[in-house]
Amino acid sequence: MLLERTFQISIKQTTLLIIFLVLLINGCAGLTKLSNNLAYENAFIETQLNQNKWRINFSGREVSMQKAIDFSLLKAGEIALNNGYNYFKVISQNKNYKSYTVTTKPWSVKNKDGTTSWYGGGTKQVNEPIVETILTMHNDKELVNSNTYESQLIVSSLSTSYSIDNLQNIIKRRINYTMCAISGLSGLKPTIDAIKFSKTIAIANKESIICGWQFIDKALRKNKTNFIPIDSER
Repeated sequence: MLLERTFQISIKQTTLLIIFLVLLINGCAGLTKLSNNLAYENAFIETQLNQNKWRINFSGREVSMQKAIDFSLLKAGEIALNNGYNYFKVISQNKNYKSYTVTTKPWSVKNKDGTTSWYGGGTKQVNEPIVETILTMHNDKELVNSNTYESQLIVSSLSTSYSIDNLQNIIKRRINYTMCAISGLSGLKPTIDAIKFSKTIAIANKESIICGWQFIDKALRKNKTNFIPIDSER
């Protein structure tokens, strides 16, 4: 009876983490954590034009145009609050796509049995959203209109919409098996976080494997976690 109960709990924990990671396919851990995320650390360029006027440029792969716009507003709200302004007004916002082709070489992993497995390689078209936002900041509530936003409201609402709770607050002990299926480079940070709590991790995300293998491999070795590539990544 005790063995059966332990097995059921383990299955529930595994299922919970799989569902949790897949449902949060487009998540990020708030703007500050997003800016420090390996996938987005160079996504923002902030330029102060005068005392209360700023230009924010955002460009990032593996995100939609709507997400790029939201991230720009979130960054604007954060800048406004950091400079003591309760409101910011968007004067202009230019939206475009930068299209280019990315070619990656296949890479290999040495298996425990001495064989070599090859992964990745190929060419794909990338459409990278580019958003330039010009804004001014103020503390006059009377000037609030359709193009003016309340800084704290924007930061709170968008941070909640795109947040990923810290896995440490959810998983209290190492579990047997985790599957990470978050697409694009958005899945790199959650994958590395999940490794810390997993005995075995299965990854169905070639972008994270190809572009972030040095970080994944380091986390795997440090936490003594087994790695299984699945689906098209095998």
